[in-house]
This record gives sequence, C-alpha cells and structure tokens, in this order.
Amino acid sequence: MAEPIRVIWAFQVLPAACAEFMEVYGDSGDWAVLFRQCPGYIRTELVRNTNDPNRFMTIDHWESLACFRAMETSCIREAYQQLDRKCERLTQSEEHLGIFQEIRAPETRRPGT
Repeated sequence: MAEPIRVIWAFQVLPAACAEFMEVYGDSGDWAVLFRQCPGYIRTELVRNTNDPNRFMTIDHWESLACFRAMETSCIREAYQQLDRKCERLTQSEEHLGIFQEIRAPETRRPGT
C-alpha cells in the first residue's frame, strides 16, 4: 500500500493581502475546492508563523505520490495554472519546500499475542 504524502509550500504574504490569502488557501478555499476534484486528495492545512504574521505554510495531504502526480497531469491542470497566476498578486514570495512521505511506526506486538 502506498504511503500518504504531504506537499508543503511556504509563502511570504503581502500585509494587505493576508485576509484574502487565508480565504483562498484555507481548508475550504479555492485551492482545496480545486483539489477535491481529484482522486486521492485528503485535505489542506494552512498554518501561520507566530513570529511573522505574513508568513504561512500550506500542507496538502494526499493518499499517495501517485495520486498527487496524477493531479498534476489531470484535467484540472489548466485551472491549477490559472489559479496560481491569480494568486501571485497576494504574495511577495513562495517556496515549494517539498513532498514529504508520512512515516508510520511499525506495528508492535504485545508479548503473548
């Protein structure tokens, strides 16, 4: 069985755009709505830096790397690119931190089982 993954992005948001950014990138925002059209999408988390209120990270949860890769080449590709261009005006910078695989602890057996 494939391991779940997390796709993580960091953003420095323009101060005047924070409210709109949180709306668009939150768990019920435009990105999540778009991703929900794809098999294997689980959810999106939006987190904010406690020391810099204009710094955010998104964590997109996918069932597997294959599901995420399928999204990248799927029918939503054009919509993804359009939304990405639309959102550029909200940020000073964005950085793709990577695709991280979930690590699950091995199941341990209790003595006598």
